[in-house]
Amino acid sequence: MVNHHGTAGVPILDILRGSKLQNVLVIVTRYFGGILLGTGGLVKAYTDSTKEALNKAIVVEKILQRQYEVEVPYSYNDKIVYFCKNNDYKIIDTKYEENAKLYIAVKNEIASKFEKDMQDISNREASIKIVINEFYA
Repeated sequence: MVNHHGTAGVPILDILRGSKLQNVLVIVTRYFGGILLGTGGLVKAYTDSTKEALNKAIVVEKILQRQYEVEVPYSYNDKIVYFCKNNDYKIIDTKYEENAKLYIAVKNEIASKFEKDMQDISNREASIKIVINEFYA
């Protein structure tokens, strides 16, 4: 029996490392034992398949962001929505209760600017709290 250890995992991992991608999964299914291909043929088959899959993949960049809950009187809701749409702030959800609660994703590097912007727009009436740090597309 021919030993084909090291013909799939390491070569595939080398391709993935070279791609500079993160959070990637490659699944290899081999229906035939591969004895006819030999060790070199198996390595080539797996690396070529991995390269082809990566070339066809849709890459989604996800950025670590803070999700804020911004609670404001209704009189400021439209101003904040307009401001977020025209800046780099993504409204994830809105709840209308006693006040408007907007859930907004903000890139970590501009978080302090966001907090200042919300206070300025709401004349210091906004209640701002971080809900979670999460990756968003």
